[in-house]
Amino acid sequence: MGCSHPATPQAGSHRKEMQIRSAVVTVSISVPRGIKMNCWSETARPCAPKCAPERHGGRSKPPRLRRVFVALLHIMILCVLAASTAANAATFHAIIIGDTHAADIGKSVQADVRMARNFANGIAEHFQTKSIHVLTGKDATPQAAKTAISHLDLGLDDFLFLYYSGHGTTSRSDSPWPLLGLGEGIEAQELLLHVGSKVPSRYLAVFDACNGAEEMPARRSPASSDFNTEQVQRLIKSLKGNVIVTSSKAPYVSYADAGGRGSRFSTTFFSTVADVLTSPASTAKWDQILTNVVQQTENAAGTKKQSPKFLMTRQ
Repeated sequence: MGCSHPATPQAGSHRKEMQIRSAVVTVSISVPRGIKMNCWSETARPCAPKCAPERHGGRSKPPRLRRVFVALLHIMILCVLAASTAANAATFHAIIIGDTHAADIGKSVQADVRMARNFANGIAEHFQTKSIHVLTGKDATPQAAKTAISHLDLGLDDFLFLYYSGHGTTSRSDSPWPLLGLGEGIEAQELLLHVGSKVPSRYLAVFDACNGAEEMPARRSPASSDFNTEQVQRLIKSLKGNVIVTSSKAPYVSYADAGGRGSRFSTTFFSTVADVLTSPASTAKWDQILTNVVQQTENAAGTKKQSPKFLMTRQ
C-alpha cells in the first residue's frame, strides 16, 4: 500500500517522478513543482510510508528525531509504571528476639517466640513480601539485635514488628522502657533509637521483660493467625505512627509461666490482638486494644502486681 498527493497540473509545470522503496513495496508518486515531500518508510514495518507534503519551505520533524522522541516517551511511561509497582510492593519486616538460654524462664520464652512468629507470619500474609529475623539462644546478643536493625531497608509502605522476650530490669537512664537482659544488657530505648533512624514509616515494638525487681494463672491460647484482610489494613497498614509496649511499668517484674506456656503479658497481648484481627466486625483501635491488654494483665496478676505500659505516637 502507499499514499500519494496528486495536484492539478498547471500550464508549463514540470512533474517529477520519484520512487519510495520499502522492504516489501515500491510506490511511484508524482509531485508537482512547489511541493516538498518528506516520506518515512520503516523497513521493520512494511507498507507504512508516512507522507507529509508541505508547501513553500515548510519544515518537517526529521524521522530520526521523531523516533528518538517516541522511544523516550516509552521509557518515561515504563519508569512511571515501575515506580507505581514498587510503591505498592509493601514488605512486612519482623525482628524477634528471645532470651531462650535463660535457665529459669527459657521454656516460657520459647513459647513467646513461637507466638511472636505466628503473629508475624499471619500479618505477613497480607503484604507482598516479608522479611522475618529471629534471634534466640547464643544469637540473641545486643550487637546482633543492633545489626539486624541496621540492615533494615524499609520503604514508605513497609511495616516493622520488633519483639523481645526475656529478662530485664529498670532502665538506667530514666526511660519508661526496660533494660533488656541480653548479654551485659541493652536499653530498650537504645534499640528504639536505632529503629527510629532506619524506619521512615510505622512500627510496633513489644518488650516482654521485667522492668524492675519488686514483686500465673491459667490462660487461653492465642487466637488463630488467620487474620482478616480488612482488619490488617485498618490496624497495621493504615497505622499513621508507632506503637511501643512493655510488659511492666517501672519498677515491677514481669511473670513467666514455670510450665513453659509463655509469659503472662505476651499470651494476653497476642491473644487480644489476634481476636481483633480475626473479627471482621471489630472496630477496636490500638488504644482500646492495649487498654484491654493492660487490664487483663493486671487482673491476672492477683497479688503479684504487673502492669504493662504503652505509648502511641498516632493511630
